Amino acid sequence: MSEAANPDLEHAIRADPSAVEPYLVYGDWLQSQGDPRGELIAVQHQRAGEPDNEELRQAEQRLLQQNVAHFFGPPQPGAEGTGPDQKISWLGDAWAGAWRYGYMALVWRRGFVRKLRFDPGYYADDGGSEDGAGERCVAMLSRFLAHPSARFIEEIVIGDIWADYSVAEGPDLGLAAAVIVESPVAPLLRLLEFVGGDHDISGVMASAVPIWAACPRLERLALYAGSIDLGQVRHERLKSLVLCTGGLTTTEIKAVVDAELPALEELELWFGDSYYGASGGIDDIRPILDGERFPGVRRLGLKNAEFSNDICQALPTARILPQLEVLDLSMGTLDDEGAAAIVENKEAFAHLSYLDLSDSFLSEAIRGQLAGVCVNVATSGQKGGPDEDRYVSVGE
Repeated sequence: MSEAANPDLEHAIRADPSAVEPYLVYGDWLQSQGDPRGELIAVQHQRAGEPDNEELRQAEQRLLQQNVAHFFGPPQPGAEGTGPDQKISWLGDAWAGAWRYGYMALVWRRGFVRKLRFDPGYYADDGGSEDGAGERCVAMLSRFLAHPSARFIEEIVIGDIWADYSVAEGPDLGLAAAVIVESPVAPLLRLLEFVGGDHDISGVMASAVPIWAACPRLERLALYAGSIDLGQVRHERLKSLVLCTGGLTTTEIKAVVDAELPALEELELWFGDSYYGASGGIDDIRPILDGERFPGVRRLGLKNAEFSNDICQALPTARILPQLEVLDLSMGTLDDEGAAAIVENKEAFAHLSYLDLSDSFLSEAIRGQLAGVCVNVATSGQKGGPDEDRYVSVGE
């Protein structure tokens, strides 16, 4: 059965995917055309208001199972069978391995996939040669994003993209980004995360350059990679920017410092290990600490840094500190010397709702002094005491 299409009603949904009425009108029209997606829209809308209704849950499951090819598309050749790699789960919160070479997690809303987690990893290789596995991963992603069930996706999380080791040292998340920004869903995306997989972070590459213009509604971008290319950062709606890396360079720090992000509320930077390319220091982030660049930021993470002590010593007089609610300085080389600057200026930090100093090098004594600095202070999981060799948590 082919998918019924009504460009006017689809345009109404795209104009405001959060609005309910356009979906219901579209669902009524689809039912008049004999398209089972119309009934799925109605059932899933009812389930949203009655999530514990067993009758509605069974009706949804029946619709999805009876119309697998219509709602998802036929499985890849060789996907027949009932093994764990071929099992299909359509309830939204479980892995759906309908495609032979990968896993997908799908969250449905009113007849369409609202959120996709794409995490094929090793399965893209099918147990054979690694060559071309990365290309197969992005080809799968491209095919799914072109399917009618995906036309109103608002959130995409990219997990483990298997590497083409004959081409590069590790996975290139930029390949997946290119597929996403060229797809019909790009203008609707509100969340895009590249969270990495089992590969050493230093071998993972990512580029955000095409994302800024292609995804005008984007509110959160998270990148997990050893090498990150941000380009010129300009975006009107982005509220959260998270850069997880083991080697953030001064070039990319400057790209953040110079960014035009008027809606930004959360900024998280992992700086990394100089052995793996980290080249920034306290002077590079002073424009952030001065507070002029990001007046709306309430959650700030300056993490995984070799200069954690310098950050702590600069923070008490930093103009950004009074506007913050959450401050995360974890995963770095912070020791008692840096923590003492917080204790000695605890009134400057008292307004925080959460201060994270975990995964550092703090002694038991200083941890006791930090306990009352603000409402919640995290000091668990220390890597060692003051006499231990210093290292960041994520480098390689």
